[in-house]
Amino acid sequence: MKKLILIIGMSSEIFLLCLLAGACKKRNSLSQSNQQISEQQTENFELENINNMNAENKVKGTALIVASRRGEIESVKSLLAMGTNVNARDEENRTPLLYASSNGYTDIVKALLIAGADVNAKDDQGITALMRASLQARLDVVEVLLSAGADVNAMTNYNSTALAMAAMSLHVLDKDTGDVIKVLLAAGANPNVGTENGATALMWVSSHENSNEIVKAMLDVGADVNVQTSKGTNALMRAVIGGDKDIVESLLAAGADVNAKDEQGVTSLMWAKQYQNPEIVQLLKSAGAKE
Repeated sequence: MKKLILIIGMSSEIFLLCLLAGACKKRNSLSQSNQQISEQQTENFELENINNMNAENKVKGTALIVASRRGEIESVKSLLAMGTNVNARDEENRTPLLYASSNGYTDIVKALLIAGADVNAKDDQGITALMRASLQARLDVVEVLLSAGADVNAMTNYNSTALAMAAMSLHVLDKDTGDVIKVLLAAGANPNVGTENGATALMWVSSHENSNEIVKAMLDVGADVNVQTSKGTNALMRAVIGGDKDIVESLLAAGADVNAKDEQGVTSLMWAKQYQNPEIVQLLKSAGAKE
């Protein structure tokens, strides 16, 4: 009987120890669980703060883009002083610098560059601030961007450059664009980079009357006078169609192939006759154009 009681006693002791061990284990488990909950709450709080900060930064970035586009210099300065991301982007990946450059806000362009704006940032089409400024003939902005290290030969997704864009807009903006083209050439712009269809800056300029000075400037830096587009047209053909006798003379003097044909077999002489320009017809024949 004593033996049984001892066993029972021992069993009770063991039982109590087991209960105690279980309680401790449960207590440890609860402690670990509480710790995990605390860590999760901390993590959630941190994520919420990060999300709030990101949202705030996005709002500031959007505000900077809008202010740069509108030319609101004081707003731009205030936003930059608040630490706004100077390279914020919109849904088309355009930055404040791209907008300010396109619209010719030189003071804002300078402020953004001082704040660390990426001078060679591209949008979804591969267009840079220099390209936008060149397209709009913003001479002052072009000079500022080049001084800040803008890549004068950067290319878009369709192989266009700042020089090509300036040349394309020459017929619209005239003299200002001519000055931009000269600055780009002086900065080392490659005159032989063709757009998607192979058209070069020389071709665009050659088609525009009263642009002989710019044509000569391009020829002086090595513009290829005989390069042809995917359709087979060249600078001489475009000059003939444009009707500027002086440009035709400059191209011929630079070695333009007077008998080159486009994909339809049409020559510069044929174009001159179609556009009924007897002076240019005679000029081409004197240079060896065949009937």
